Amino acid sequence: MNRESFVVMFVIKILYNGKTKTVESEKPELIVGRSTPAKEVDIDLTPDKMVSRKHLILKIEYNMGSSKNEAWLHDQGSSRGTLLNGIPVIEPTKLEPDDKIEAGETAINVRLKAKSKPKKDMSFQERVTARSGTFGESSPETLPNPKSGKKSNQ
Repeated sequence: MNRESFVVMFVIKILYNGKTKTVESEKPELIVGRSTPAKEVDIDLTPDKMVSRKHLILKIEYNMGSSKNEAWLHDQGSSRGTLLNGIPVIEPTKLEPDDKIEAGETAINVRLKAKSKPKKDMSFQERVTARSGTFGESSPETLPNPKSGKKSNQ
């Protein structure tokens, strides 16, 4: 199946005060911190008072070199900082599946998961490709031009 028929999503495990919570999100960028009545964050780490209101951002970025989606961590100048595997995060850092992020007294693990797009959100070509798998794959460059009957390079 081609990559367009998948949605990449975050799977985030949050451990605070002996309790674990798992959050899944299809948003490509998540703000992690503590929500206030005036400003909500995507991943709320309340009641951890050691976490800044806008502590860090998690992003899904596509790496053209490896043709893979990657999870990245961006500290937002939080007052107490962010640790990745015990090391302070100073610049944007690519995350690996077993990395441990520490924000305040909260431990976070981030993974990416591919999920099939619902058929209603797929284009016609994506539905055809998803249904047929690799059988008879054709790229847009070799599709017949309906006006001339000849193959065209769109």
